[in-house]
Amino acid sequence: MARDLTSSALGRMLRIGGVATRVGTSLAAEQALGYLLSSPVARLRKSRNHVVNAMRVTEALGELKGAAMKVGQMLSVHEGFLPPEVCEV
Repeated sequence: MARDLTSSALGRMLRIGGVATRVGTSLAAEQALGYLLSSPVARLRKSRNHVVNAMRVTEALGELKGAAMKVGQMLSVHEGFLPPEVCEV
């Protein structure tokens, strides 16, 4: 089901803030778990976490207009800036 584009400034701010919070929490939890797990398992989980977070960000930026949409477009053309898993998404 397609969602409407978020066009109000407040809506964009809330959407970006929500995604940033989810991604930040996910990365912090994964980092903490990485200390408890063996190295190969931690690397696999980290890679999967990158993909999930990239999907979250891609979905959110796809629903926005304005500067947030432009940031997403700029990130999509800079291959070396992001991990390979993220670029694939």
